[in-house]
Amino acid sequence: MGRPFALPKDHPMNALGMQIAFALPLNLPLVGAAALYRPNWFYPAIMIVLGSHYLPFCLSLWNAAVLVSRRFLISAGVAHWHVHALDI
Repeated sequence: MGRPFALPKDHPMNALGMQIAFALPLNLPLVGAAALYRPNWFYPAIMIVLGSHYLPFCLSLWNAAVLVSRRFLISAGVAHWHVHALDI
């Protein structure tokens, strides 16, 4: 409220924001490769990659909701992989 909407251009956190933004799209080929190998691995892989994408947000924002979302996504992805993806 009344504060600037964005960081100044020379702020060092701008580079971190770009790294966070491009981390997920750069990991999607890995998810695609896993899904080509075993189609059942797609959803667990995307959940684990998305949960790991939240890690820099946890470290930079210290937001409890982001931390809980990250833990849930990674845990659910691993659990889903153990239960369903090992079916051949």
